[in-house]
Amino acid sequence: MVTSVHARATDLGGVLVAKYPGTSQAGEFQAALAATRVVRVSLYASFEEMLENEDPIAIGGDLGKNPQELLAVIRSIYPPEKERLGVLAIGVEKTVP
Repeated sequence: MVTSVHARATDLGGVLVAKYPGTSQAGEFQAALAATRVVRVSLYASFEEMLENEDPIAIGGDLGKNPQELLAVIRSIYPPEKERLGVLAIGVEKTVP
């Protein structure tokens, strides 16, 4: 699932608030928010290295069943100059409301 995440820090124990797309009962778009706590941050040199060490399905849902296809989609979103800056994988768990 693709989300929009807004955070000031990715320190362990920090809280991220993710905005998930959704719809209201009337069928109108309404975003849902979910607070999560950071439990792990991993830095990788490339998207390939990330996909070798992380669960592709956790990253891309059903698209993760084909890691090469997932890699192509990720690269269509993030250009090479962004990938060269490094790739963060952030492990989170839901916080209790």
